[in-house]
Amino acid sequence: MLYPDLLLVLGLLHARGHADSVQSLGGNDGSATASIGDPPAGPTDLLVLAPTTAECRDRGWRSHAAEWASRNLAPNGFIYVLAPRLWRDRVACELQARGFSVACSLVHFPSLAGTRYLVSLRPPSARYAVWNLAPLGRVSRLLLSIGVMIPGGMRLIRTLLPAVGFAVHRRDEAPPLHWLSRASPNSGSSPAAVLAVGWRGTEGAILAFHFEADRAWPRAVAKIRSRTRPRRGEGDEGVLLSRLGPAAERAGIRVPHVLHTELWARQSVLVQSGVPGAPLAPLLKAHPRELPAQLEDLVSWLARWNRRTLCMDPISFNHLERDILHPARRVMSGVSGGGQYMEWLTARCWAVGGRTLPLVATHNDLTMWNVVREKRGPLGVVDWETARESSYPFTDFTYAVTDAVFAAEGFADRSAAVASCFARIGRYRGLVLQLEQHLRQAVPAPDEWVELCFHACWLQHAANESANARATEPRVFAAIARLLVNRSIGPVSTEGN
Repeated sequence: MLYPDLLLVLGLLHARGHADSVQSLGGNDGSATASIGDPPAGPTDLLVLAPTTAECRDRGWRSHAAEWASRNLAPNGFIYVLAPRLWRDRVACELQARGFSVACSLVHFPSLAGTRYLVSLRPPSARYAVWNLAPLGRVSRLLLSIGVMIPGGMRLIRTLLPAVGFAVHRRDEAPPLHWLSRASPNSGSSPAAVLAVGWRGTEGAILAFHFEADRAWPRAVAKIRSRTRPRRGEGDEGVLLSRLGPAAERAGIRVPHVLHTELWARQSVLVQSGVPGAPLAPLLKAHPRELPAQLEDLVSWLARWNRRTLCMDPISFNHLERDILHPARRVMSGVSGGGQYMEWLTARCWAVGGRTLPLVATHNDLTMWNVVREKRGPLGVVDWETARESSYPFTDFTYAVTDAVFAAEGFADRSAAVASCFARIGRYRGLVLQLEQHLRQAVPAPDEWVELCFHACWLQHAANESANARATEPRVFAAIARLLVNRSIGPVSTEGN
């Protein structure tokens, strides 16, 4: 069965970027909307052709399916074929005999039903996905990387992998992914691309990485978001980049630049320049000894950026209520010791309310998946939609060092990384204290303000998770909320709860 999220991703392959009408044909899709004996149901932008092995063996079925597709496909529409491995070439030949052209083959990682990455099988996009994105074991990654490089390797991958489809269009019409070619006039007829769905599914942004033949990194990245489902805590990334990007660059990192924006019927599109480099998360997982050096470079940049954006402002209690206490009430509801924690936190907010204290520009999502690096070149930072021009210092630092340790150690629970960094006997406490002192030289702040910013970091992330996560998704930050209670008021007995 083809799930709605997958159909939404496949719709992005359309020449204009979205398919307004979708039909499916073939027994491999349990929700098929048509059969080859049906009369035309009106032109369709996307036809998913998903035959069974038995249907593929039937030459008459293949011929009638190709004829049905040619009659029902809308102008500039396309067919996405999901055929059994041994029958892909024959299905393609039937369609080519009726004036269609195969634009590109695409592989679904990690599986068809659980598609997180849809990768066009062309050298630049396939190499990037295999080494930097796809969730693969070491052996699978090595074998696929060899297949990408050797002559005929792409054809072998296309034949052997189970979750491979191919996009077909009329020869005289715009090819799939044509809309992405606006990011680069030199991209060719159907650009090499990777479509990536985040952990939030299609309720978050879908990323389209666009490649040119001679580049190891994306030339451009398009972010496609629903216009009907805004998410808590996210702003206009294009505006935020224009305001915060220059100072961040002058402090020594690479950031995306806005190329253009588009508004579709149900989605908004922000096309940015690509930032050279691979995410630090898989690098730290593979080479954990790199952790101190990478964190030192990242915190050095944070110190320079914070120094450039530092302002001393009176901190009103209303702001503390909005940014700290209100999120805390949402997070601590039902947490053992939550009431005592709220009393402790409220007292700390009253203690600093009205004082003049440092504020800085913040990124607010400084995970190691958003920090990239090209060998020993400068760091790059992407995904600025949650950034703020004036916010709490040390929050980016707290989140970044925790996420880096989480990646390097391979912890199953993020709260273990928090304890490893900030507990008194944590393994990385010495390194974190050293890096914190570096940052405090740029942002002079009293201890009580640094401690409150630590709590603000996790409370805001936990509140955003609570507001945005689906009911079936795990609460990653729930365990961290219990750590905050223990850190502030000591361990709480759960007997009788």
